[in-house]
Amino acid sequence: MSHLRTRCYNVKSVDMRKVTVIRHVMSRELRRAFNNWRKKTDCVLTVEDVNECGPVVEEVLDARLMIKNCMDFLKNEGYTEKQIGQFEELAEQRNLDKLRRAVGHWRAHVNRVPDDHQILPIVINRWKQFTQMRKIINHWLDFITTKKEPLKANLK
Repeated sequence: MSHLRTRCYNVKSVDMRKVTVIRHVMSRELRRAFNNWRKKTDCVLTVEDVNECGPVVEEVLDARLMIKNCMDFLKNEGYTEKQIGQFEELAEQRNLDKLRRAVGHWRAHVNRVPDDHQILPIVINRWKQFTQMRKIINHWLDFITTKKEPLKANLK
């Protein structure tokens, strides 16, 4: 009788190991999928923040305002529309040349450096620094709150 019990227990134990392995694999895949979703969502939120309300948008609006003011100033100074158009084309050409030069430097840097983490955009690095600082501030605010209320300090 004990032989049958042992055999039955071994079969159950093997089945339980299989179930445990399957659950482990499923949880790992679920965790991986969630992490991928979180990374993509973080990237999308960062792009939205940068393009809708970040410092880049403020700089673009300031630049447009400066250009409009410059155009009005040139009209007030007596320049013709044709001369103003030539100034505008010249400035646009200079900016495009600067952009081409920057892209050339960036491509040369990419070919030279194999590590992709070194060429992340500056905006993402600034965003990481911002979140680090926010976490530090939240930590110290919680610390100060617990110092003010000793009951909370005992609960933590």
